[in-house]
Amino acid sequence: MDPSLIILLVMVVVAEIVALYWRPDLPLEALKGSARLLRGVWLDLLLGFVFAGLADVLIPQPVLSRWLGSERPGQGILVGWAVGLLIPGGPYLVFPILAGLFKKGAAPGPLITLITAKTLVSPRMALRGFQRHGSLNPYSVILRVPRGESRSFESKTRDSPRETRVERQVIGRVGSDR
Repeated sequence: MDPSLIILLVMVVVAEIVALYWRPDLPLEALKGSARLLRGVWLDLLLGFVFAGLADVLIPQPVLSRWLGSERPGQGILVGWAVGLLIPGGPYLVFPILAGLFKKGAAPGPLITLITAKTLVSPRMALRGFQRHGSLNPYSVILRVPRGESRSFESKTRDSPRETRVERQVIGRVGSDR
């Protein structure tokens, strides 16, 4: 049996015991919440696994090694970045594909780059910067991502009180440095 499966099973059992001890009806509420989540993502999961199986069958091992292997790390990272930007869907589609590619022999570097490009530097972020500032603002796409601001950037509106306060603090610091 896979050690990660055992760890996950232990975590679930311990959480169920704690939930039962805390409130006897809490495990049932948790199962209802899990069912709601599954109803919302079952099609994405199914399509992700089907596409991962198709990718496993359609991409021969030599081609995978040539494009995403460890022999050419620079090329693999560029290919992983491009694929991450182009691939549609969320994590339910991407992670089964990544698991299949890793099992088939893709190097970790290109796969990590693919995940990063998919989740942090997506075209949607670039377009969001365009919508807000009228240009593809490199600050909004590149500099905010390593600091972990991509989520807050996507969810805020321009007139958010918190953002206005932060902007005033930054402008105040820049003005005082002169």
